Amino acid sequence: MDTSQLFATSAVITAVLAFSMQDTLGNVLGGVTLQLDNSLRVGDWVRVDDTSGLVTDVHWRYTIIETRNRELVFVPNGWLMKNRFTVLRAVLDAPFAWRRGVQFNIDPSADPDAVIRALERAVLDSEIPHVLTDPPPNAILFDVASGYNRYILRYWLGHPRHDDPGIPQCVCMLWRPWRALVFELGCHKKSI
Repeated sequence: MDTSQLFATSAVITAVLAFSMQDTLGNVLGGVTLQLDNSLRVGDWVRVDDTSGLVTDVHWRYTIIETRNRELVFVPNGWLMKNRFTVLRAVLDAPFAWRRGVQFNIDPSADPDAVIRALERAVLDSEIPHVLTDPPPNAILFDVASGYNRYILRYWLGHPRHDDPGIPQCVCMLWRPWRALVFELGCHKKSI
C-alpha cells in the first residue's frame, strides 16, 4: 500500500472529524474559558437574550440557568463565548443592590418638588419586601408632555429574583400614600 494514499485518507478523515466536532469543541473550550476567567459563577444571576435566572452549574459543554419559574435552561458554552450576556452580582464585599425604575404620569399642575419628595418618602415608609432603603430611592422629573409630567422613581432591589413581583409591589405600596397626597394622575391630551 502506498503511504501517500494512507496520509491522504488520514488527512481527509481528520478534516471530517474536526469539522463535525466543531460545535462540541467550541462548547468545551468555551466551558474551560468560562471557568478559568470566572466570568460566570454558580450563584450569579444572568440574563441571556430573553432568559434570566440563576446559574446553577457551569459544565465544560453547557451552563445551566434556573429561571424564576424553576425552568432549567441549558445554554451551550460556545454560544456564551460568541454572544453578549449580562451578569448581576454583588460588587466586592458590598451587598447586592440592583437599581430598577417605575414610571408615573402625573398631572402637570402638581409641584414637581412635592411629587419627588412624596415618591421617595413613600418607598422609605412603605417597607416594601426586597426593596432596599440603602442606597436610598430617588425620583426625577423625566419628561414633560401634553397633559402630564412623567416621573421615574428609581429604587434598589436586594436580589434580581424579586424583579417581576417587585415592580407591582412597589406601585401598589405607593398607591396608598399617593391618594392621600391628592396628586392627580396625568393622561395624554389630544386635540380633535
